[in-house]
Amino acid sequence: MDKSKEPFTFKNHGTYDIEPIKGIISSFTDEWFQNTERQATFKEHKTTLTYFLAWYPLSWNPGEPYVGTISNPESKLWPHVLPLIQRLEKLHDGKVGRVILPKLEANTAITKHTDQGGYLSVVRRHHIAVITDPKVKFIVGQDEKYLEPGVIWEINNMKMHRVINDSSIDRVHLLIDIIPNKAIGNETL
Repeated sequence: MDKSKEPFTFKNHGTYDIEPIKGIISSFTDEWFQNTERQATFKEHKTTLTYFLAWYPLSWNPGEPYVGTISNPESKLWPHVLPLIQRLEKLHDGKVGRVILPKLEANTAITKHTDQGGYLSVVRRHHIAVITDPKVKFIVGQDEKYLEPGVIWEINNMKMHRVINDSSIDRVHLLIDIIPNKAIGNETL
């Protein structure tokens, strides 16, 4: 179940219309500061700001019951994100975990790291670029890519990865985690 043994770095799962999402987040100001857990907890993400659409505990481990997400259903983004979540749940036969919009500041980087813990070892992690630039490079293992807007990329977050934003704009991705049903214990919500 642990992805560290899987040979992939990036998997392309098609495209998705991100224009409505881009339109909504273009007016964000204070929204980026509602939850600073990610950048405060992980030194690799100190140059990011994160808007949480759905929260799931990173302390969850494979074999435990699914606890459901604590979401932000009043967000104007939900009608535009929910169809993609449902599509990815079906693709991976799973349930949604964290759904966030991480913003990486211009001319900064997310340092090299591998994700740690039971939750992060089994989730299928997807990055969909919403606001980006060809000078933004995502590196997983030895593979480097510019993630074009609207392309759904699953990354192997158990391999060493980093992001370099050499552009003059803040990069924003939609990140969606799917927990495979085979990793979830019998007592689900």
